[in-house]
Amino acid sequence: MFSSLFSSVLFVPVLIVGIVHALPISSDSCESSIIQQHTCNIRVIVPRECKSPTLNLTGSNVSTSCSSVEIYWKYPMNNLTVIIETPFTEKHQPYSIRLQNQQLKTQISHIYQVCKSSAHTELKSQDDIITVKSNEDYQIILEFQAPTKFIFFGAFIKYDVIEN
Repeated sequence: MFSSLFSSVLFVPVLIVGIVHALPISSDSCESSIIQQHTCNIRVIVPRECKSPTLNLTGSNVSTSCSSVEIYWKYPMNNLTVIIETPFTEKHQPYSIRLQNQQLKTQISHIYQVCKSSAHTELKSQDDIITVKSNEDYQIILEFQAPTKFIFFGAFIKYDVIEN
């Protein structure tokens, strides 16, 4: 009995340590889970019924202290919009990101930059890097379109922040 009680007590702290910080994600029709694994490495879990969630990194550790970011989108389906801010955003300085496209181009159908007027500009590259400049609000808003049915276990959205 002591060993089962002891293992139960040990299990709870390990579970709590695994979920470090939740980041905001929004959608009109669903709830999603965001787990921050490390300061600049997060995992996004979106339920199948969620068609177009938004991951807003504004004010997160990722936006305030990371120059290289890795987002793991678990079971990518439908759309995911990511709002990216950096320390340059707070300083009102333009910047760019270098989005690693090598794996994305095999798993994500389309990548769009979303403009303030809700216009979408498709970002295409045959290279392994897509460079995206910040908008007039010093943000970068990207929409990733994945297949509409389950095909991949996950997709890595990796980018480096660069000063203009």
